[in-house]
Amino acid sequence: LVGPASGAAGADFTPDRHGADPRYPLTEGRGPRGPAEVAVDRWSADRAGHRVGDRVRVVVSGEVRSMRLTGVFTVDDPVVAAGGTVTAFDQATARTLFAPAPGAYASVTLTAAPGTAPSVLTERAARVLPAGLEAVSRPELDAEAAAAPDRAKLGTLLLVF
Repeated sequence: LVGPASGAAGADFTPDRHGADPRYPLTEGRGPRGPAEVAVDRWSADRAGHRVGDRVRVVVSGEVRSMRLTGVFTVDDPVVAAGGTVTAFDQATARTLFAPAPGAYASVTLTAAPGTAPSVLTERAARVLPAGLEAVSRPELDAEAAAAPDRAKLGTLLLVF
């Protein structure tokens, strides 16, 4: 994973040709396809009593948005384990909401070739990054998120009322 040290809450749902994003396996519905649609993790949807098709209120950077819940997914994420919500947007909306500048990315996920150690991939990615960016492995990122769950929860909230 490559990006600024502070990172951004929220995620992009990037479907493959079958409409699935392996990072966010859908248990109901479909991935978001536009700026008024969102998918959330199973635990958060159940806790709030939300169902696919419901209108939900999502807060991003202090702005409340009314969005249609199009999908519910499972995810192994320390934010959810700490009581937070993982909220997924279509790729264009995620870029608008979370990218540090137009045309930029808040993060990039890299997948190693079979047999490549995460530390080797992280080191190789770090060599080609511009100043001010860092490469971190998934275990490092998970440890950071677990250490600061409240900060992650505040970036993007699914309102439960």
